[in-house]
Parts: sequence; C-alpha cells; structure tokens
Amino acid sequence: ASSFRDWVLQLLRVWSEWSTFPPQFVKGLEAMLCSGTSLKRLGSDTSMSDADAQAMRVALDRRLEQWRTLGETSSLERACRLRGLSTTGSRDKLVDRLCMFDTYWQEKEPQPPPQQ
Repeated sequence: ASSFRDWVLQLLRVWSEWSTFPPQFVKGLEAMLCSGTSLKRLGSDTSMSDADAQAMRVALDRRLEQWRTLGETSSLERACRLRGLSTTGSRDKLVDRLCMFDTYWQEKEPQPPPQQ
C-alpha cells in the first residue's frame, strides 16, 4: 500500500511540474490521498510551539466558519471541484472536505499568521 501511495504522490508531482492540472486541483488530490494517514493532530507536533498551534487553530476555525456561512451549496461544490475533491453528498460533507483540504495544507505548509 505504501509503494502505491508513493507512486501516486510521484505522479501528482509530475502533473504539478508539467502543469497538467491546476495546482489547487493537484493539491486536493494529494490531500485526499494523504490526510487520513499523515495528518498531525494540532498540539501533538513537538516542533510547533503552543502559540503557533493556537494560531493555526484560530486560522482553521476562521476558515471553517467561512465555508459554513457560504450561501449556496453550488459555491461549495465549485470550491470542491476546483480542489479535486468529490462534489457528492450533503452540504456538511462538502464543508468537511474543504476543511480537510485546508487542514492538510495548513499543517504541511504552515502560513504565517496575518499581521494585525
């Protein structure tokens, strides 16, 4: 199973390098493949300070609220489609997928907190 996962990740890197698909789409495919096996639990990563973990939680909570308050289900479906995520299921499932994408990439490539 690990070798298959590695092979798919290599394929995604090639697609990204060749610009075969939009970068956000390839990122979504990677997030779907890897999020269940490699997501760190916030706060359990010893390389992350408490302040950084808290800032990440706040940013992800803010993003979750943005997805939840999006007016139209079609907007959620479009956001999922652009990220290579499934568009089937309830509104809550769409929000869950978008949050999984945001969480995976926030943990993989932490962004600095916004300047106040």
